[in-house]
Amino acid sequence: MSMSAKIVECDPTASAKSVADMLGLQEFRAAMILAGSAQLHSQAHEEKARSIIEMIFEVSKDSDSICILDGGIDTGIMAMAAHARAKAKSNVPLIGVAPKGVLTDDPNAPRLQQDHSHLIVVRGETWGSETQTLIDLSKEFGKGSTILILLGGGENATVEVVTAIRSGIPVYAVEGTGGIAEDLALRRHPQTNAAHLIKKDWLQTMVHAIEASEAPRDLAVLLSQLSSR
Repeated sequence: MSMSAKIVECDPTASAKSVADMLGLQEFRAAMILAGSAQLHSQAHEEKARSIIEMIFEVSKDSDSICILDGGIDTGIMAMAAHARAKAKSNVPLIGVAPKGVLTDDPNAPRLQQDHSHLIVVRGETWGSETQTLIDLSKEFGKGSTILILLGGGENATVEVVTAIRSGIPVYAVEGTGGIAEDLALRRHPQTNAAHLIKKDWLQTMVHAIEASEAPRDLAVLLSQLSSR
């Protein structure tokens, strides 16, 4: 299923409501952020992340009450999300949010993943300049029912986790996907540069571990609960 995403551009200071209006999307009962790795550390981590993402889109494919957001780039979990949505023939909006400054003419530069339903290009120079827009938009769409699913991840994902928790969004770290997701799922403090921003009490109150063996069941239940809120 080949798609062509609707692309809009905004300033980092634009309100979530104004960006949502530009996208022309309805309100939803809930929103889910997929955060993590542009490149997973091993084939096993990649296979686990792909199976989780495919399950998310398969379970939710007929829902009109949820939307899913990610980083919008054609690599790692973001490419997996677009492919999983197409495979499931899902009607759920997949909204990518990326900074304009990384999208250069360099052949090695990141590219937008055009099989998203919607893409938002934030006028920022570096990774992280789009993070607050991503978080605020998820809350605008989720109307108070927003979660972040963490699969792998490194420095950028750490910043997304911190920003999400500060905004009251709970984080679900999936064991078996490597990176900071593995650390958080096992209640270890990550070793990334931004990890000092993660408060110890968050590991007990805002970060929830999803065990590898129970991930399909736990995430299916979580999706059902989100959609029915």
